[in-house]
Amino acid sequence: MGRIILAIGTPGSGKSRAILNLDENTTLLVKPNRKELPFRGGAVKYSTEKGNVVNCATFPELKVILTKANEGTKFKTIIIEDFTHFLTNRVMADSKINGFY
Repeated sequence: MGRIILAIGTPGSGKSRAILNLDENTTLLVKPNRKELPFRGGAVKYSTEKGNVVNCATFPELKVILTKANEGTKFKTIIIEDFTHFLTNRVMADSKINGFY
């Protein structure tokens, strides 16, 4: 089992840029918002075409992705880019439930 590392910081403080130092061959990047990485060459190192980027926006999708990645041997590091989008999507989905305030 791997370690869980949570990077917290203000926008522009370098949280996403830290991905630049990881091995793109063993790192899976899960992106809920499809925004580009904030460093030169990010789209070359990480892309759906290379198979090291997965776009999803809901917790059920995330669970499937993490389960599959955990079953394989290719990825040693899994980055969930911008986890707050998952939380926002969940709250917005729940707001459509009758009686939600």
